[in-house]
Amino acid sequence: MATKSRIAELSAIISTNTAILDDYLTSNNLPHPSFDAATSPSPRYPPDAEAARVAIEEATAELNELVQGPGRLLMGSQPAIFAAKAFISKFDIASFVPAEGTVSYASLASKTRINQGAIEALLRHAIAHRIFIEPTYGHVAHSAASKLLLNPQAVLAGKAFADDFFPMTASIVPALATYPHADEPTQAAAAVANGVANQKSFYDMLADHPERSKHFHETVAMAGTFPGLSWKYVVAGFDWISLPPGSLCVDVGGGHGEAAFAVAKEFPHLKWVVQDTSKSFENRPQVPDGMQVEFVEHDFFQPSPETTNNAAVFFLRWILHNWPDQYCHRIWRALIPSLRTGTKILVMEELLPMPGSVPNAFERGLRSMDVGMVALGNGRERDMEQWKRLFAEADGEGRFNFDAVLKPEGSQLVILQVTWKG
Repeated sequence: MATKSRIAELSAIISTNTAILDDYLTSNNLPHPSFDAATSPSPRYPPDAEAARVAIEEATAELNELVQGPGRLLMGSQPAIFAAKAFISKFDIASFVPAEGTVSYASLASKTRINQGAIEALLRHAIAHRIFIEPTYGHVAHSAASKLLLNPQAVLAGKAFADDFFPMTASIVPALATYPHADEPTQAAAAVANGVANQKSFYDMLADHPERSKHFHETVAMAGTFPGLSWKYVVAGFDWISLPPGSLCVDVGGGHGEAAFAVAKEFPHLKWVVQDTSKSFENRPQVPDGMQVEFVEHDFFQPSPETTNNAAVFFLRWILHNWPDQYCHRIWRALIPSLRTGTKILVMEELLPMPGSVPNAFERGLRSMDVGMVALGNGRERDMEQWKRLFAEADGEGRFNFDAVLKPEGSQLVILQVTWKG
């Protein structure tokens, strides 16, 4: 009997799991996926339905790439679609398209003062990728994807993509050609893209541009609303209730205090200090009544202030991946004066898998984030061995003891628990 081909195997996987997902949507009277602008956002699926959705995504992507062949796979159009997305965000194209109805390319050219032919080229490429539609020749309307850009938070995220993420990604190769060691934030692609190489890091540059800083920090905050990045996993990821009443917890580089607020709401017996720069504190919310949360300006490359000497926990969420190893060492060493035997350091970050050990669609997202960190400041996402090495090299005397990897179910991030041995 002939062995079934890979494309036939993938077809069967798609068929089986599509039936599972379709049955779930139908039996629960939920809308089925559609590109139509009137479509409701996709629901958050329960585990069985989500597993089927992931299997469909994985199998369809592999099948599509197999039938494309290696040539088309290698010479794909990704740079062009990135440019189209950046164009749409930079010039706020979605706002010119009525929520119901159409707008002509000629009208878009008049409103944006951009050449109509260029607009047609960029938008039609986006339309080919399901962003906007052209229901009648020469007229643009919203698709389900483009309509998301009418959300104010999505607008800010889009501007960060256009002004920062797209240019810095395009500058990775020039940056590495000029600065191949890739170990200084001021020599990363972001610095090259903004013309401040060897002068300022990306964060220094943002400090000079308040509007761009706002866009960037709003984008990071919006990421916290994604299912796998919810603040609830900060609460569920550590045994906070085991800490005695009045225990001090320090959120290093904590921004607007979302993590501290999330834990303080569930465990009001804890005191929190949120450390960050004054720029990062701008537009932060007020501390809710009943929460013991204090905001203190602090540069995490400098020794932690004496007021944190009795802290039970130092918490760092999505901080270290922004920086090269040598800068991570500085951040950790700055904690040492405030550490006491038994102090916990919790690092909440991505944990890169062994290559090929997780579904490809998931791995692509992680590897994309890894490339993004290189572009931003020559930072890194890290695997388990790289994290262990980072902890060991930060001290050199073995006083940072790696305890465990804590991963709440559903969380995209893990918590790496380390204890200071003194």
